[in-house]
Formats: sequence, C-alpha cells, structure tokens
Amino acid sequence: MLLSFTVPTAASANEYEGQVDLEAIENYKLTPEEQKRADELWEQYIAIDGILENLEEEDKQTFLNGLFDPNFDKEEFKEDIILAKDKEEIAELNKMFEVLGSSVQFSSDVESVKVEKQGELVASKSTGTSEVVSLGFWGGVWDATKCTASIAVVFVPGAKAYRAIKALGGVKNTVKLLAGASNVDDWLTIGGGAAAEILGIAGVKRYCFG
Repeated sequence: MLLSFTVPTAASANEYEGQVDLEAIENYKLTPEEQKRADELWEQYIAIDGILENLEEEDKQTFLNGLFDPNFDKEEFKEDIILAKDKEEIAELNKMFEVLGSSVQFSSDVESVKVEKQGELVASKSTGTSEVVSLGFWGGVWDATKCTASIAVVFVPGAKAYRAIKALGGVKNTVKLLAGASNVDDWLTIGGGAAAEILGIAGVKRYCFG
C-alpha cells in the first residue's frame, strides 16, 4: 500500500512538556504562499475528519488507504463501510470530494452511500436504483492531500502522535508549521521532539516534504 496509515502506541502525557514554545508557534509568520497552503491543508483536514468521525475506528485506515491509493488491495474491505446514511452526511461527503478536488458529487435523490466489499462507492437512491463509482479511480491527482490524510488518521486520543500534535497546539497549528517548513530540518527545528514524533507518522515525511 502507498500510505500504510498506522496509529502509534500511547505515550506519557508530559512527554513533550517544556519542548514546545506555543507562543512562538502562534506568532510564527507565513508567507502568503505558505499561508495559502496552510489554509488548504486545514480545509482538507476538516473535510476528511468530517467523514472519519462517522466511521468505526477499524474502518478509518481501510477507507483512507482505499481512497488515496489506486493500487489498494480491495480484498482488505472485509465488509461494507457506511459513509453516509442521511442527507446531512451525504452533504459532508460531497463537501469532502469538492475540497479534495474530485468531480464526484452525489445527487439530491441519494439517500445513503457505502463502500462495498469490492471497493466501490455505491449510492442508493430514493428511486430504488443505485449509482456506482470506483473508489480508487482518481490516482496521482490526490497526492497533494495525502499529507493531510496522514495526520487525520492518527489524531486519535491515546495515540502517541495525538499527544505530539496536541503539544504543538492541535492540528491547525501542526498544518501551519508544516506549510512553513521548507524541509525536514526546518520542521524539526520548529517543533522539536513533538515534530520528530509527527515525522514518524507513515506518510508525513513522504507526502508533506516530498
């Protein structure tokens, strides 16, 4: 798999105490171009997280790998994953695809959307018919969003990376610093031990600094 999202083990609550200057992070200045990237990363995170919060923990990693990796082994979908079961959740799903740059949009007569075991998006309509879209059709155009997805899947209470992200002031500060760091060395200088922990997340080094 391209992404291999994994959740690191838990760490002590005070592991990063004294290592991070939150005031300096809050006052960290970005260029207009860097700020644009930070805003895009944050918008992507919010859109992805809006879908992940509707999923069971064990389904999140499978869904994201299936979403962003066109070579994902569809056999890893052991059972159907319900992505949206009402109009509000369908609107969130449409918003995610829009923010991530996909042309996929489900029509107003769609009542629910799921990923079936063969890895296809199936939208059930009020007419009793279904609309089917392949989950992995978008390929390399999604590379720019994999940085955000790498963070979204590990921002889980109790995970070691969760504590590191919280130490930097949360996801919004983390993506701000990622946008401002031109390379790995800059990132480590800005965020110290917490940044090093985040750098260890599968996908961050490759997709945030590639």
